[in-house]
Amino acid sequence: MEGLEELFVHPARARGRYAIHDACESDDLEQIREVLGLNKKEEAVASLKQETSEVKAKVGDENGAAVDGAGDQEMKDRGDGDGSDDDDDSDDGDFGGEEEDGDGSDSDEEENQLDAFDDTGCTPLHVALLNGSLQCLGLLLQEGADTGVGCEGSPLVHVAVSVGALAHLKDFSVEAVKAIAGHCGARETASLKDDFRRTPLHLAADLGLVDVAKYLLGCLEAAPEEGSFAAPTSLPEYLLARDKLGNTAMHYAALRGHADVAALLIEAAAGAPKSDEDGDSPPLQQQLCRTKNYRKCVPLHLALRQGHARIGFALLDADASLASVKAKDILGNTPVADCGAYGHGDLKRAVLSYKEEGRAAFDAAAAIPGLERSREERAKSSKTLLVRSDACENHFTCRPAFLSRGQMGQAPPENPNRLKVLTSREHGGILASTEFAPGSTYEWENDPPAAKMADVLRVHEWHYIRHVKEVCDGLSEDGNDVDGIGSLDGDTSLSRFTYDAAFVAAGASILAVDRVMEATEKGEGETKVFCAVRPPGHHAGPTGAVSGGTTDPTVPMSDGSHSHGFCLLNNLAVAAAYAMNVYRRKIRKVALVDFDVHHGNGTEACVSSVTPTVRKQRMVIGGNDGSGTYALEGFVRSHKFKPWFDLNDREAILFVSCQGYGNHFYPGTGATDDTAPADDSDQFTYAGGSRPFLDGPRIINVGIRGPKSERVVWKKAWRDKILPAVAAHEPDLILISAGFDAHAKDDMNSGYIGLLECDYEWVTEELVKIANRHCEGRVVSVLEGGYRIHGATVSPFARSVAAHVRALGYQNHKKWSREEQVREKEREERLEAEKLRKQQEELQRLLAERQDLDDGANAAGVEGVTALPAEDGGLRDEDEGQAPKRRRRGGGAVDYKALNEQLEKERAGNGGES
Repeated sequence: MEGLEELFVHPARARGRYAIHDACESDDLEQIREVLGLNKKEEAVASLKQETSEVKAKVGDENGAAVDGAGDQEMKDRGDGDGSDDDDDSDDGDFGGEEEDGDGSDSDEEENQLDAFDDTGCTPLHVALLNGSLQCLGLLLQEGADTGVGCEGSPLVHVAVSVGALAHLKDFSVEAVKAIAGHCGARETASLKDDFRRTPLHLAADLGLVDVAKYLLGCLEAAPEEGSFAAPTSLPEYLLARDKLGNTAMHYAALRGHADVAALLIEAAAGAPKSDEDGDSPPLQQQLCRTKNYRKCVPLHLALRQGHARIGFALLDADASLASVKAKDILGNTPVADCGAYGHGDLKRAVLSYKEEGRAAFDAAAAIPGLERSREERAKSSKTLLVRSDACENHFTCRPAFLSRGQMGQAPPENPNRLKVLTSREHGGILASTEFAPGSTYEWENDPPAAKMADVLRVHEWHYIRHVKEVCDGLSEDGNDVDGIGSLDGDTSLSRFTYDAAFVAAGASILAVDRVMEATEKGEGETKVFCAVRPPGHHAGPTGAVSGGTTDPTVPMSDGSHSHGFCLLNNLAVAAAYAMNVYRRKIRKVALVDFDVHHGNGTEACVSSVTPTVRKQRMVIGGNDGSGTYALEGFVRSHKFKPWFDLNDREAILFVSCQGYGNHFYPGTGATDDTAPADDSDQFTYAGGSRPFLDGPRIINVGIRGPKSERVVWKKAWRDKILPAVAAHEPDLILISAGFDAHAKDDMNSGYIGLLECDYEWVTEELVKIANRHCEGRVVSVLEGGYRIHGATVSPFARSVAAHVRALGYQNHKKWSREEQVREKEREERLEAEKLRKQQEELQRLLAERQDLDDGANAAGVEGVTALPAEDGGLRDEDEGQAPKRRRRGGGAVDYKALNEQLEKERAGNGGES
């Protein structure tokens, strides 16, 4: 018989370090079995049984038992028994391990491959889920893969639910959740929360996965198994669980319009038994309808804002007392008031009739079909177009081989995989999910034309365009060739087809302008567009790179102080200039808005160049004769003027940008400033650094210092400064540089700002409201930064883009209101003042208690305990409501400004909840 010690193949040598990851990606179950040695192990066991059978036949039945026992012992000795022999290294093969080398050294090859992380931080379990490999998932669970490792803040079950958004993985999602729950425990699995405090039920409701939601609710109804470590979560607690925004699963079902999920949740709440602890509390289904999120919105608010009649009336029927109809959000708006403000007047009238006539008298079933058809008709007038192109994926910034697993560490952050996690079905592209499929809300354009040279030359200089073309033409068509990748500077790499990709990206932006203008003329179509294109553009100025010290076109650019920052053509500026020319009768004013974490210095330079300027450049002719003088020295004056339309461009263009700033954060520009005359109500003052070019269009920058998380400051900058300025400009078209690298998990922001997906959704909604008031809803958004693509569908980048596109696609016909922004600001100030007052009272109480203790100790002749003073004179603990560990000894002055900063930090850490 052959020994089992030769069964386990060295995986790293046989198949490569990520053999199991690759097998999960290709759904190759046999490869996983081969790597783990399972096939040979089974063959050996079968061989042993065959030999044992032959021995039994020879010896006779009377000795069969003894021989059988010997055979079993032989199997155990060879490592195939119960695993009790700790000295048998071959047991490691069951867990993807390997035999130790003779020198006993720890190398990467000896890692447990079942739980190893690939270049994107995914284990084989994650890869199996992201690629819909159910058999591989089952085998990995069976072989003991670690189920406690999350992917970008998402536990394993959350990843399984998330991939259900993709049409071809919807059925797989259900089976994957069942497999994980069967392995880890049903109640434990259903009760898990991700880093945003969402349960799997939250995600199922968000994505409309009714079968997943039904299974999860069943998990909570089942009794916990013996020895279970499940959290004591009851069905009511589960249905009413709130995430960091205060949303329940019902909030998400109402907002997204998933009527079947909403009905399931209401049914589950109605069937939940009432316990003695509930007392006089309302029935669970009424609580479900009345639970408010942190903006004080009940689910009915969200359903009526989007015009979802079926869900709205289901919520009204479930709330017997109609208390949810009277609920007011933080702005004082009721669901019925929101319904009208968001453009659903017919639904508003129907709800009012229901309220007046009562449930019995009002025939909701008869009214709902007509209301739903009316909503669909309104949707036709304000669709969202998604634009992509294969050409943009042909722009390589490194050798294509570096984009494969095991080589990705050599790839720059700006690479073709950024688009694949957005639009590729095969790579789990989030925009390829069912939610964004062509239909009543979204349309797709997959082949935008390249921009015409005349359109590009309105913004860029010809010598720069020619230089880019010459560099690309000189590169090999084989990207893996040593001459296949070139560069314009240390940051900006390109390949043979980059020039074509850049013109297609600019052309996609121009196409977006055409489509929103056509929709305006026809009265229906795509009034909002998102262009998922690359290379990005907001660091590209008229001649490419912009000086690191200034965006003023009158100042000569110094060598070595600048880079393109991955950018080639300024797609947004090209689109804006095109709109002002081709649609000059309709587009008289444009607003360019940038929320990338890095300053859009290239866009600012393009905007500044629309005003005639004179650049003075020092010229030297002849050499130094030794006396320190030159044969000829002087200055050359050159005129610079890149108009987008005419000499009145300065009144027609507004550029606003909010970004990280300070501590040499790239690109070094973007300090807080406003080129317009100071406004008495303006609380944002000049913060140092390079001032924007003053003799030109209005430019507003808000530079948020770091590195530190400043979500609260970021939102205030938009609400109190930027959005009012955009509204006051009254643009005819809003164009957005949509960069998503300010996300808290994106390494490219170096810790600056630290946004979440909900922040991108909020700012997009507000810009759409401004467009509704001034632009007939026209918004063009073009992708810029965003590099945390780890986890594909569940990556921070993909989820942020989805939040942005989702906000573009909402049935949001509400017009922006400065009064509402002021009310929200005043409310926040009241809350902060009240919270600060309570903190002060608590501090004074603690100080008084300390003084009483010290006085008592002194009276007894015992030396009092001295507490160390806090350096900032305030509370040291960041957790709200926690008593300070270090207090001031006496009643000295307290730095309340530090306390206020602490409160902002707490709110930022809690997802912005109040």
